[in-house]
Order: sequence, then structure tokens, then C-alpha cells
Amino acid sequence: SLVEEGGRRTPPSRFVATLKKTAATQDLGMDVTPRGDVIIVDRVTGGIAIEWNRQNPSRTIRAGDAIVAVNGLSGDGSEMMDILRAPLTMKVTIARAGAFEAGAKPAKSGGKAADIRVLVRKGPGNANLGIDYKLKGEAIEITRITGGLIGAWNRANPKHRVLQGDLIMSINGMAGDAQAMLDVIRTEPELELGVASYVGRKVRTKAKATHFSVKFAKRDRNVGLGLVLAAEDEGPYVEIEDIRSGLISAWNRRNPKKAIERGDRIISVNGVNGDRDAIKRALLDGEVLNMIIERMPDQEPMMMKHT
Repeated sequence: SLVEEGGRRTPPSRFVATLKKTAATQDLGMDVTPRGDVIIVDRVTGGIAIEWNRQNPSRTIRAGDAIVAVNGLSGDGSEMMDILRAPLTMKVTIARAGAFEAGAKPAKSGGKAADIRVLVRKGPGNANLGIDYKLKGEAIEITRITGGLIGAWNRANPKHRVLQGDLIMSINGMAGDAQAMLDVIRTEPELELGVASYVGRKVRTKAKATHFSVKFAKRDRNVGLGLVLAAEDEGPYVEIEDIRSGLISAWNRRNPKKAIERGDRIISVNGVNGDRDAIKRALLDGEVLNMIIERMPDQEPMMMKHT
């Protein structure tokens, strides 16, 4: 049988479910994916999880939740998966995703689930959310930050950045239907995103940016750089929003180990640095470009759908 933990009051954002397998019922009824030190619930399909939800309506297991401990074991999603497969009674600690309250402050995270409320407004020339994504159960998983509105949010809110691997669980109050949330992204001028972050922020924010140099001559003035630059950069750099046909794409083909990517920052051109507009002028005026490129630690090259 399934019972809620003996009368203990736990915060709704975190609770323990006791899932008991029997000879007749071995299926937990969840599609799950290990991710680092947690396991993400992709979908609740039936079985023991559905029975738990029926008996415990205030502590239901939902798509997007994170399993952060199983029978006292935590910190290793793969090892926790081994326990979930065993014919045992399991005490599963669930960290809730998607419980977003208006005006709630972003929660701090040390590698566990954290809810972040993101507010962005589309404007002339900046209607792009700036993410690559894939649908994951009832959520939208961010596979890459490419710039746009989310890039601007991250620059303005460095302690509460949206990162690759985070899940968009709700948009303007819409939740539970990833495709419908995409429609909201495309049509609404203002967006309130409920983002569930499971990746270890403490570890990732300590990682340092990497830098490399790029040098080439503009031999043909009729061939452009092929760069689309982010419209709302506020730092002392120029962020690359997209790369099209031109000198940069040609550089990338010749130098795959030092290829420039979307999301990279140009922090210096021919010794000019510290001023975004001056860097842009140097890009346009220089016959030979000697650039310093900065890549943030949460960037990973990936080609997915983007919006």
C-alpha cells in the first residue's frame, strides 16, 4: 500500500513519497531520466505513482519534478536509478517543479530543484526568446541559450540566470501542455516563465569562462563577416546572436577547434576593448581583425529547434 509520510508537515516544494512494489505490481508508472545528481520525472504513466497520487492529492508526483533522494541515497542520479529498478519499498524525496507564485523570489540552489520566475517583454527588433529547445513531457527543456530576451534577462539577473538544461514548466499561467506553451511564446507580447532549474548552479557558476584568439584578414571587402549581433548587450563586449555565410563561417570551416559559436562574446578587436560601440566600430573598420572571444561555461554547441 501507499501512505503519505506519517503526519509530518513538509513544504509543498519538497516531500517524501513511499512507493511499495508488490509481487503483482512492479511498475512504478513513471518515465524518468537521470540528470547529474537528480532524476527528472518526464511523465507519470500509471502504476504505483498514479495510485500514490490518488491517495495523496496534496503531494502528487508530476512531470518535471526532480527525485533528489531514494532510500537515503542522493547525489548520483545513476545510482538512484538502480534502486528504483529494484523490488523494494522506496522512500523517494521529490523536489517540486512548477509551483510558481506571483511575486515569488528566485530560490537559491545548491544542485537541487529551484523555481525561478522570469519576466520578459518583447520589443521592436527583439521578439526572439533566444533559446534552442526540445519538448520533454509537459515541459520545454532549454538545450542552449542563444541570446535574445533570455540572454538579456541573464545579463540583468546574473544570480538568477536561466541555464542550459533548465525546464520551462509554465508560461503566463499555462502549464501541462508544452505545445500550447510554445504557442503562447509566439503570440504574447509579455511572458512570465516558470523555470525549474535542476542543474548544479553552485558548481556551474564557479566555472570560469574560456578565451581564445581569432585572426584573419578581410581580403574581399564585398564579403561580410556574417555575424548577427545581439541587440540588447549591456556589457563591455559584443554578443553573437547568429552566424551566417561570410568571413566568420569561412574561419569556422578552416578552424573547427576554434570555431566561433552563437552566444560567444567578442571582448576585444585589434586591442580595442571595454566599450561595446568601440568594439563594433573596430569590427567594421579593421582590414585585419585580431579578436579575443569569450565563451561562458554554460554554453555547449548544439543544433536544436530555436525560438
